[in-house]
Amino acid sequence: MATTKGGRSSILLTADEQAELARLRVPGTSEREALSRVSGMLLAEDASDDDLLHALLTAGHLAVAERVMVNGYAALADAQDDTDHAAHHAIRRRAACPTG
Repeated sequence: MATTKGGRSSILLTADEQAELARLRVPGTSEREALSRVSGMLLAEDASDDDLLHALLTAGHLAVAERVMVNGYAALADAQDDTDHAAHHAIRRRAACPTG
């Protein structure tokens, strides 16, 4: 159960999550390097658990936002009809064969 105190949350971690956090504490590991890349955050050698959990939350948020965007593009593509496809092809043909 999560509790919030003045902008901070306290969460219970499972044994697996605690083990993952322990791996992320070690600078230079592939997990930590991946977290830094995915979250877009430069993690200090002595990053705190709060820093690591913040990076994990940021990475998760970015992954969710990307999935929402992909799903939106897929829905848009599914909604296109033959008229839309014909218009796109006509635009591409005109761009490929400029006049003048």
